[in-house]
Amino acid sequence: MNKEDYYKLISIIIFLLFPLFCSASVIFNEIAWMGTEESHSHEWIELYNQSEEIINLQGWKIIAEDGTPEIELKGEIKDFFILERTDDETLPEIKADLIYSGALENSGENLKLINNKGAVVDQINGWQAGDNETKRTMERIGENLWQNSFQIGGSPRKENSAVEELYPGNIFINEIMPSPQGLDEENEWIELFNDNDFEVELFNWKVRDGFGTPGIYVFPKESKIGAKDFMVLKRSESGIKLQNSRDELILINPNGKFVYQIAYQNAPLGKSFNRAENSWYWSEEATPGTKNVTIKEGTSTKEMPEPKEKTKAEPPKRNNDLLLALIIAFLSALVVIIIKKIYD
Repeated sequence: MNKEDYYKLISIIIFLLFPLFCSASVIFNEIAWMGTEESHSHEWIELYNQSEEIINLQGWKIIAEDGTPEIELKGEIKDFFILERTDDETLPEIKADLIYSGALENSGENLKLINNKGAVVDQINGWQAGDNETKRTMERIGENLWQNSFQIGGSPRKENSAVEELYPGNIFINEIMPSPQGLDEENEWIELFNDNDFEVELFNWKVRDGFGTPGIYVFPKESKIGAKDFMVLKRSESGIKLQNSRDELILINPNGKFVYQIAYQNAPLGKSFNRAENSWYWSEEATPGTKNVTIKEGTSTKEMPEPKEKTKAEPPKRNNDLLLALIIAFLSALVVIIIKKIYD
């Protein structure tokens, strides 16, 4: 092999190594999946280029898992790139970089940003934030971290809100009745408990279920829960249908953070699911609006699912760091060997 062939081989190896050192340059940055105060159909999507290079988006795509929307990108992105649905009237004071068609479902979308090589460079799995009632957009604040925009209508072609509004913790889903005696529509309920020594305003907090037909309840203005007090949400009020076979409930603060989360399976008829200090248990004695009944001595909680709690959204753990390091070390050593052979 002559020197020219060696140089070609080194170039190929460097080209293969380069992506290992790079993160996605273009990302989803802000989504107005709820539209604007003017119209619910005035949806828009903002991309952001994290690099210092201008990137050509020809051949790139945004694809929803359900097939709508499917957007062919074109043009260049220097910093922000605004996509407006249907026409350029969505954001009257902002000129769109691209017009697209196809509605975003309010219940959630799984979106992928795909580059011109066919690689997925960023994705969104459901709406992690945003508020349909107040028209606050879903703003990115970090890797897989999102919040409601502080400003109604969001911040198109501007930096996202820099500081999150603070909300108290120690608000729990405390007891639920998924399979009541009588009609589910009339007798299902969800109980919250405020374990703080002060009253908490719940305006724009949400309770969401995860199975069956997804339901979400947004607390209206003047919603409050007293210090060390309970709040009972009946199905007729919340609209959330609890599945008997299995379901999941999530309490979300206005920043879009999961404050408390619980899942259950095989709800027995007439029993409520109760939060204890370190576990959950089924009780024959339901106590909506009052303290849960203590588990009687000898009652087994072996088969009861552990509650899943999140007080802070965290980025996914990088389990492949060791493998990536080994690959980089191997390829780097190979480059050194080749260079040494060139000059031998």
